[in-house]
Amino acid sequence: MDPLRKSLLLGLDQAPAGAGTAPVSLPEVTPAWSAWLQAGADAVYRQAALVPLTGLPEPAAAPKDARPVLQPHLSAVLALALHHEDPLLLAEFSAGVERHGLRVSAGDLPGLLKLSDPELREAARPLLGETGEWLAREGGWTWALGVEVHDPEQDWAEGSTSERLAALQHFRSVDAGLARERLVASLSGDGAAERLVLIQALRVELSLEDQDLLLQLIESDRSKKVKAAARELLLELDGPLRKELVAFVQGHLEWERKFSVRGRKLALRVDLPQEWPESLQWVFDDKHAGLGKLASAWERAIAKVPLGVWEIHGEPLALLAAVDVDEDIATVLGWTRAALDQGRGSWSWPLYQWWAERLRPGGKGSSAARLASKQIYALAPKLPLERAADQMVRFLAQAESVDPEMALDVLRALPMPWPEPVARAWVGRISRAQQVRDLPRWLSESLKLAANALPPHLLPQRPLLPGSSTKTVIAFAAKVTARRRIHTLLP
Repeated sequence: MDPLRKSLLLGLDQAPAGAGTAPVSLPEVTPAWSAWLQAGADAVYRQAALVPLTGLPEPAAAPKDARPVLQPHLSAVLALALHHEDPLLLAEFSAGVERHGLRVSAGDLPGLLKLSDPELREAARPLLGETGEWLAREGGWTWALGVEVHDPEQDWAEGSTSERLAALQHFRSVDAGLARERLVASLSGDGAAERLVLIQALRVELSLEDQDLLLQLIESDRSKKVKAAARELLLELDGPLRKELVAFVQGHLEWERKFSVRGRKLALRVDLPQEWPESLQWVFDDKHAGLGKLASAWERAIAKVPLGVWEIHGEPLALLAAVDVDEDIATVLGWTRAALDQGRGSWSWPLYQWWAERLRPGGKGSSAARLASKQIYALAPKLPLERAADQMVRFLAQAESVDPEMALDVLRALPMPWPEPVARAWVGRISRAQQVRDLPRWLSESLKLAANALPPHLLPQRPLLPGSSTKTVIAFAAKVTARRRIHTLLP
């Protein structure tokens, strides 16, 4: 479409300066005035030297949308969501509008069509309606029509890194072998950041035929991150190398069931390997900062063994109770890393508890406590929902003495809206403060999360922290007011 026509279609007040095609120098004026001046200049050029085109098809008329238009105060909520670039608030608004059979005004459509963020676009799609789709067809905003077309060959040759990854994933789904050849040919000319992204395409139709390429990357790639990513992919292959690793590790562990007056107990004895077979050297990357050389190699190996291998001996809690705290911390470190990498939620809470016990005796300053803290921070976002909610309620009850990073990690990991016990505990704790400076820093930072995370029926009716005028408090109050208006007017 002609740039001038496209600008005028969106609305003169949104047209960029110099929107036409003729090279005319214009003074600094409003965008609307510039568009009209340029249109006039174009007309003069056409009359002087050009033959106007004829026989062009007329665009289809815009469809009439019979749905009632939003009231101005609800349009203000839309403007707030777009101003803050908040996809959650926009999605909540869209759901209410759709639920009540309303539509946004024609003047709101250009701002929606010009969105570039994928999450905002997805949240705005229900607001477009038939008129928005007509405008999208006329102006070429294909995202709004759900028909964005990609040519994998073109994307692979000319696209961004993410587009090249999508193209390579497509090629893998069609012919994994030919796609692997494309990847090999490309890697030598790609930078480390691009290589790190592109090898993730091997996850599509991953097979033992990819093993040689992964071993080559582990051995010769210049980037440690690429080497580590190749190791992770290699361990997803249920092939001879992983079987050899599992057998070697199991050969250095001895499980024993002991009986006492308290019942049966599992005990674990670890014999750290003094040497590793050459065929297993691919397992190791860098030394763990908190361990010696032998223990570091053991931790790395344990981390790469599927956790299901250990569950035949008992539940995670029983396995952790069998560990000698003074001798076998490398084993638990390996299990922790495996739980994080393999996404095994059943291990997260037992490991979290085990490391929390290690945190208490030595105090926060000791090296053992620092090691435990690091594991706890990593595990906190992975806790099962019920456990995470209970833990968060306890954190809120003793907010001043809680580790801020740990508390925020757990809070960020909770789904939105927050579970009701957490939301009630949060509102209760915030309500006891008069100003933001009366709160622990982590709680004042949680205001940014809570604006979208509080369930609708728990949105405060009066301003929280009324004596504060910080940007965070003002933004929180504005979003809460907007959400309350949405759920009051569009229940």
